[in-house]
Amino acid sequence: MTLLATILYEDQLAVQTKHFGLHELVLRCLGDRYPGLSHDELRAMFQANPRKGAQNVRKECDDPRKKERLYRASPLLVAVYDRDKIRDVVASDTNCKASFRDSLRSTSPWGSGLIVVLLEDNTETVLAAILQAQGRGAKLAGKPRPDERDKILQSAAWGPPSTRAEVLRAVPSLQYLVYKLSIEVGTHLLARGP
Repeated sequence: MTLLATILYEDQLAVQTKHFGLHELVLRCLGDRYPGLSHDELRAMFQANPRKGAQNVRKECDDPRKKERLYRASPLLVAVYDRDKIRDVVASDTNCKASFRDSLRSTSPWGSGLIVVLLEDNTETVLAAILQAQGRGAKLAGKPRPDERDKILQSAAWGPPSTRAEVLRAVPSLQYLVYKLSIEVGTHLLARGP
């Protein structure tokens, strides 16, 4: 399988990149849209790169050397930010997502090859949506440790498709990420042919 994009996540890694919870959930949501592709095929198409902070995601997006090295492997870079931290990396007079995206693209050598996703508030929003979809209530007892967070994310990733569908409805920015990646998968499959 061809690498279609590297996805930079603002969150830190809990255990190992291969099983980063949010990425696993995104891949399983893509698998729901493309049931003919295995999880390993989707993982080969989209590489997770947790960066432990918005500043580190921004540095990666703005580094021309990284673009040179990564572009040989994939033409797209996806940056997933927590919306509650975006002002730490972008100065803006507005709270408009499009304004933040444009600002981030304007300083990046990736230009239109950079897809920016601003999660509603933060990853805890996704966790709350998972707990709600699983009937466990939407309250988190404080900020979960990375291993606790990944356990919740994995439960949705490997749970029933109806849970993932409900989470996507509850978190439009996650749905936007899955939508953007599904376009890339569809384009790749069309180009590859039968």
